[in-house]
Amino acid sequence: MIVLIHRAQKFNVDIGDEFGVELDVRDTQGAPHLAHDPIKDEDSVRLIDWVRTFPNYAMYALNVKSDGNERVITNIMNSIVGEDRWFVFDMSYPCRMNYAAWGRNIVDRYSDLEEDVSPYSMNCGIWSDRWKWDKRKNNYLMVSRVKVPHYYVSPELHLGSDVKKWRIDDQSYLHSHWQMVKDDSRFAGICTDFYEEAKEFFK
Repeated sequence: MIVLIHRAQKFNVDIGDEFGVELDVRDTQGAPHLAHDPIKDEDSVRLIDWVRTFPNYAMYALNVKSDGNERVITNIMNSIVGEDRWFVFDMSYPCRMNYAAWGRNIVDRYSDLEEDVSPYSMNCGIWSDRWKWDKRKNNYLMVSRVKVPHYYVSPELHLGSDVKKWRIDDQSYLHSHWQMVKDDSRFAGICTDFYEEAKEFFK
């Protein structure tokens, strides 16, 4: 199980190559930069510089938030980390089609509010998400009909401080979801803010 560190661009140190990283990629000054929100100044880091500094993570999940740099991103990632240790997700459909033309480094979304993708979608994975959570019950996992590796979005990424509080008050709630992922061989990774805790849990 690969533990993907959520919004890893906020770290300027190498946390450890046993982890993967999730990075938010936007376009500014004609190049892909790392930022979750729209870039308002020149302090954002270029994708190429960050990946050159930290080239040894187990996996790079790129949350693509703007179009037009598909070939540039593909060239950067293939040249630095190789073709098998990165993928893109959350991009627009025209952007997705460009990535599909140059390789299969595409992970498609599937959630309780989004339809399952076609078995012929030519992707390399599923980003398994959920928007509506209920602490009173175990919410089932979103598993696609497409037989490719799945990457699980941990609950705290959407519910923020509520789930962080649940984790403190009742760790069993979060861990019950993690256990379902751990027990399902279709899941290859999990994206979480609690990466050190997840590292121990998924040993």
